[in-house]
Amino acid sequence: MKFSATTCKQLTKVLIDWYHHHKRDLPWRHTRNPYHILVSEVMLQQTRVTTVIPYYEKFLSHFPTLESLASAPEQSLLRIWSGLGYYRRVRYLQAAARQIISKWNSQFPKEYHDLQTLPGFGEYTAAAVSSIAFGHKHAAVDGNVLRVLTRLVNEKGNVKKTAIRRKLNFAAQSLVSSVGPRSAGTWNQALMELGATVCTPQNPSCNLCPLKQWCSSVKAGTQCIRPVKVRPHKKEKMVTSVIVCTKNEQFLMRQRPEKSKIMPGFWELPEVEGQLLCETDLHEWGMKQLRRLSSFSHGITSRIYDVNVYIAASKGKPLRSFHWVPQGKLSTIPLTTITRKTLAILESISPEGR
Repeated sequence: MKFSATTCKQLTKVLIDWYHHHKRDLPWRHTRNPYHILVSEVMLQQTRVTTVIPYYEKFLSHFPTLESLASAPEQSLLRIWSGLGYYRRVRYLQAAARQIISKWNSQFPKEYHDLQTLPGFGEYTAAAVSSIAFGHKHAAVDGNVLRVLTRLVNEKGNVKKTAIRRKLNFAAQSLVSSVGPRSAGTWNQALMELGATVCTPQNPSCNLCPLKQWCSSVKAGTQCIRPVKVRPHKKEKMVTSVIVCTKNEQFLMRQRPEKSKIMPGFWELPEVEGQLLCETDLHEWGMKQLRRLSSFSHGITSRIYDVNVYIAASKGKPLRSFHWVPQGKLSTIPLTTITRKTLAILESISPEGR
């Protein structure tokens, strides 16, 4: 699947011109600093742009250089990232910074294949950084780009299949190879922007699309059924209970072990599966007088949690895994999302309601 040389030149010129006039003003588009670009690309994985912007600015204010990121204590790193999710990303980000410092003498590697040797770098991240920061002609194919390409060529196959992805990647590479010097990053971002703002998953704005004259799906009337994907699995529904226990402006909490599969190193309130703790568990945890306070929903990639929030009083000494954390320290440690939501509910309720 390859476009003709003439089509490539026409198509890329039109889209780059459109991008210069219609692109959103995003903070990472004002720099070619490879470190800043890397931070934005890692944050944008499976996360909305509007969510990322404040995290990007906050992260770089705390860790403005590779050296500051590499030397940051993990608890500080997780606290700044807290709420953005997919915490493995920030651990890979720090590991990549340390490797650049140790192996490359703090000089960011420019070559695509060198970038791929860094922790957490796949084909997309390496292509995005090498093209945007250094102008190298490598196609950065994310979900938005994949959707644009699929519609552009009216691909009928399932985009989850390796053979289909290989065809689309080949098409993407033929397009980026046709742009001028130092324009590869602009082209990759233009394709992403088109997918994010015009060639959207539902109800694409084909009448506004600068590429509609070349779009095979528009001509066939199939744009709304492209790309073809397998149906996602339904999310598993879970019920969990969180207990708020305080003493002298301290909260009873525990830190997830480093070997935990989910959010290792994060602090959380006592939490158990199901709706209620049995009285024996309550006593073992050093608590008594359980009463229900509120509830909320919390969704992650494959599960939806119905979270019940309870208040309990302190009774005796808690288990070794629990600690009394002063309220003033909560802003300095990484908290699980369920814990942050629970504390927000508690804060919104008047003292009388507690």
